[in-house]
Amino acid sequence: MRALSARLIALRNDPAPSRLGFRLKRLWRSARFRRAATVQAPLAALAAALVWSAAQPDFRAAGLAAFDTAREAVTARPEFAIRRIEVRGAGLEVTAAVEAALAPWRGASSLAADAEAVRSAVSALGAVASASVRLSAPETMIVTVEERLPALVWRRGGALSLVDATGAEIGPLAARTAREDLPLVAGEGADAAAEEALAIFAAAAGLGPRLRGLVRVGERRWDAILHEGPVIMLPAEGAADAMGYAAALDAGERLTRRAVTHVDLRIAGRPTLRLTPEAAAARNETKKPRTPGKDA
Repeated sequence: MRALSARLIALRNDPAPSRLGFRLKRLWRSARFRRAATVQAPLAALAAALVWSAAQPDFRAAGLAAFDTAREAVTARPEFAIRRIEVRGAGLEVTAAVEAALAPWRGASSLAADAEAVRSAVSALGAVASASVRLSAPETMIVTVEERLPALVWRRGGALSLVDATGAEIGPLAARTAREDLPLVAGEGADAAAEEALAIFAAAAGLGPRLRGLVRVGERRWDAILHEGPVIMLPAEGAADAMGYAAALDAGERLTRRAVTHVDLRIAGRPTLRLTPEAAAARNETKKPRTPGKDA
C-alpha cells in the first residue's frame, strides 16, 4: 500500500507533460490555431448567439424597441435641433421661397433630417434649377441653390409666366410691364419650343422692337407678330433661318412696311404675300379691262 501511494505521488509530481498536454502545447505554438482559438471561435459563438436571438420573436422585438428608444432619446436632444437654415446662391425672392419650403425642418433633429427629402422640397420650386444640402454644424443646415434665369415671358390666355431657356416654368408674372426686357411668346406648347423661339428672336434682331412676339400655332410652328406690320408665318422646320431671310428682305426692300397682312414663308424659296383689303382692291381695279373709247 505504501508502495502504491508513493508511486502515485511520484507520477503527480513528474515534471514531464502528459500526452494530451504535449499535443495542446504543440498546437498552441501554431499562429493559425491561436487565431482560431482567440478570435474566430469567439466570433463564431457570438454570431450564433445573435442568429439565435434574432430568430426568437420576443428577443427581436425587445431589441428593436430598445434600439428605437435609444435612438429617439439621442435625436430628441436639443443640441441636435436645426435652428438655422442658410440659403446660398439665390436672390431675395428665391431665398424667401426656399426658407418657406423648409419651414417644417426648422427645429427638427439634424440626426433625423433626410437630406434627399430636403433637396426634393427645394428643387420642386420653379425658380430652382438644382439644390444641394449639407449640415455645417448640428444646428445649421446649408442649402446651396442654382436659380433658373428667366429668358421668355409666356402668355397663355390671360396668364403670364416666366420660363427659362429650356422652357422650364419659373413662376407667374403679374404684368408684362414688369419684364419688358424679355421677349414674349404665346400659345400652348410655346414653353416646349423655348430654345427655338430664342433662336428666332436672335435671327430677327434686324427688325428691332417691331417684333412684338411669337405665337405658337398648332404646337408645331410659329407666327411672328410685328408692330404695325404683317404676320410672318414661319415654317415648322428651319424657322430661325426663315426669320433671318425675312429680316434680310425687310432691310433691303422694306418688306414688312408694305401694304400686306401676312408674309407666308412656310414653303422654302416661295414667299407669299397677302395684301391688305385696300391694296387688294386697288390691285384688282388696275387689272380690270378698259372699255374702248372711255378714259381710264
